[in-house]
Amino acid sequence: MRVSLDHNGLFGLSSGWEVGDYSIHHLSAAPALAIVTFRNGLDPKALTSAVVEAQIAEQAGLESRVRGGNAGQPHSFIMVSERVDGAQDTTMS
Repeated sequence: MRVSLDHNGLFGLSSGWEVGDYSIHHLSAAPALAIVTFRNGLDPKALTSAVVEAQIAEQAGLESRVRGGNAGQPHSFIMVSERVDGAQDTTMS
């Protein structure tokens, strides 16, 4: 799915952490229940207003990776893989 990473969508991300596979994970700001992953070393700051290829799934939030009280609840899991040209299917916000 092609997603536009608009300013409001990116502004709502917090609590970033990196993992060994060149991915950066961000937790959405309350009240949203979402985790956004930027794969392949993508820099979220450089992607404002960009259209990206992303996969979107739902999974239970792990206690060590979500805000208190939200463990086990369904979270949108958005995996951004690359910047692309063309029109978006949806926006981040």
